[in-house]
Amino acid sequence: MKYLKYFFWVIIVGIFCERYYELAIILFCTLFFVLRYVEFSINKKQLYIFLIICTISLITILLNGYKTNKPILMMCTIGIFCICYYNIFKVIRKNHIEEIFNIYITFTKYVSILGIVQFVVYAISQWDFLLPLYGYSNSPIIMPGVIRVYSIMDEPSYFSAIITPAFVYHFLSDSFRCKNYPTIEKFIVYTALILTFSSTAYVIIALCFIYKYFFIKSNKEYITLKRIVIIIIIICAFFSKSNSDYDDLYNDNRIATFEKIEETYNALSDPNATPNSYELLNLSSYATLTNMWVAINSPNRILGTGIGTHVQNYHRNYKSSFKYYGLNSEDGYSLANRIYSELGIFGMVLLFIFIYKNFNKKSIINISVFFLLLSLCLRGGNYVRYGTIFFFYLYYYTNNKFLKYD
Repeated sequence: MKYLKYFFWVIIVGIFCERYYELAIILFCTLFFVLRYVEFSINKKQLYIFLIICTISLITILLNGYKTNKPILMMCTIGIFCICYYNIFKVIRKNHIEEIFNIYITFTKYVSILGIVQFVVYAISQWDFLLPLYGYSNSPIIMPGVIRVYSIMDEPSYFSAIITPAFVYHFLSDSFRCKNYPTIEKFIVYTALILTFSSTAYVIIALCFIYKYFFIKSNKEYITLKRIVIIIIIICAFFSKSNSDYDDLYNDNRIATFEKIEETYNALSDPNATPNSYELLNLSSYATLTNMWVAINSPNRILGTGIGTHVQNYHRNYKSSFKYYGLNSEDGYSLANRIYSELGIFGMVLLFIFIYKNFNKKSIINISVFFLLLSLCLRGGNYVRYGTIFFFYLYYYTNNKFLKYD
């Protein structure tokens, strides 16, 4: 078992990488674990559920006259990820859950430091030294000298999502019997999350506050901390209100975080709104609402149109010459929206049952991952990107059935 820790580090690094790197890493780790520690196997219950979903998907795809190449590739990719992570977690779930989560916390600290350095360097020199990572030509700028941090991730929203469990863990650690990290490490993660200027991240922060101080016994000594965090959020919102001369896709960030939420809410409240009217909004609200409209107006809302078909729903139901037409059409902009589009009410019920049945209020790791899943449901429609499958398995193996308490 002496090599396990190194492989756990590799797995955690993998979830911060693009899907192809993550896939290569988990294939390698699965092979090593099978050769050294466990017997290769496939969970029959999971296999049956997956085969049922794939069968329904293929039937609905054919009935709607959709292309099958990308959906079949997506099904195969999801299947490989699930098989690999199932065998990896056969090792992890045996007394290594806390170990690998602590490694995740530590690595999150490092990428958060890198994100903060990115913010400071840009503020001083207007140089985004991480921009070449993904070959982009423009940085996500809020105002001159102020950048939304994304560290080693593709964009700020993905970065904010993947560090959410670390934020929740640090924020709730005083309420659980668990490892309590130094205050400076907590501050680093808090700062990095706030500097993403992600509206979804701010919603999750607010919900986390509500969970802690309404569902877990509050303590007066944390009133000051609450006030500090609220002040920081207000300051960040103020910065994001400033106007900018930038006009490309990335730099729609000039719209304030809370203004994005307000615009989205107002548009949702209008029963006569259409994708053409959404084109007048900021790009974040436009992407959210158009993808939601497509999902709602796609055929077969009971069973959906099949895994991997949201982009085909998009182009069939909504046509436009708008400059940013097709924004996030591949992933539906949110996991919940994509599942509803592709698997209908059936898929949404399965997702709700999974999250509800596996929620464990006694496990801080489970709660931390719960807020990540909630974040992905709001913003993040990729099934196999940035550790999505990993966190679903981590959530499952930290429920009451697998964890025992004194």
